[in-house]
Amino acid sequence: MKIFKTVIPIVVILFFSTTSRSQILVSLIFGESLNTPNMQFGIEVGANSSTVSDYDIADFTAGFEIGMFLNWKYADKWSLYSGLMANSNRGFRGVEELIDPVYRPGIDSGYEFKYMKTRLTYVGAHSAMRYYFSPSFSIAGGVNLSLRLKATNEAQYDLDKADLGVEYSVKEEFYPIDAGPTFTFLYQFRKGKGFSIVARGYYGLIDVALDVPGHQSSYFFQLTAGILIGAKKGSEMAKELNPE
Repeated sequence: MKIFKTVIPIVVILFFSTTSRSQILVSLIFGESLNTPNMQFGIEVGANSSTVSDYDIADFTAGFEIGMFLNWKYADKWSLYSGLMANSNRGFRGVEELIDPVYRPGIDSGYEFKYMKTRLTYVGAHSAMRYYFSPSFSIAGGVNLSLRLKATNEAQYDLDKADLGVEYSVKEEFYPIDAGPTFTFLYQFRKGKGFSIVARGYYGLIDVALDVPGHQSSYFFQLTAGILIGAKKGSEMAKELNPE
C-alpha cells in the first residue's frame, strides 16, 4: 500500500506535466496555423455541480472550471480528444456542522449555523476517444486524472442578518489523487469561430475521504463553452472538422 501511494502520485504528476507543457508549447509554436481540418486547439470555460457519494451529509455544490483542449481527428468519424483543466473547483455542500473544534471557540455564541462547503481544488487532465454522429454532434468516452491542490472547509453562520464565515484547511482529510471514467457530449456550432458546448459527467474510482468509513467517490457534472484559438474562418473550419 505504501508503494502504491508513492508510485501513483509520481506517475500522475509526470502525466500532468507532460500534457500541460505539450499543449502550451504546441499553441505557442504554431499559433493560428494550429487549427487545421485535422487539429483543434482551444479553451474551455464553465461550471460544474459536484458532490461525494455514500456520505450522508454531502449535497451538491457549484464550482468553476477553466482549461484548454486539443482534438486530433485521425479518421472520418473518430478523433482523440484531450484536455487540461487548470482550475477545477469541486467538493460538496454539507448539511451538518462539522467545523474543527480549534476554530469553534472563535465564533461568538448566538451565531446560527447556515451551511458548510468543502472545497476541493484540482488540476485535471482528461483523454478520450471521440465519435462524430453528425457535423455538429459528437460524444467522447475516456478517463480523467486529477491532482488536488487545495482542500478547505468554509462554514457560514449568521446573527441578526450579519454573516460570519470561517475557513480552514482540511487537506489531510482527503486523498490528493482522483481518477475515473468520464463521458462527454459535444455540440459544435457551424457558424462563428468554432464555438462549442460541452457537457461532461465524471465518476471517481478512488476513495477521496481518508477518515470516513466506507468508500466515498467524487463525481460531477460539468457544462463548459469551448472556442478555438486562431481559427481564421469558423464556419468553414467547423464544416471541415466534421464529416457530412
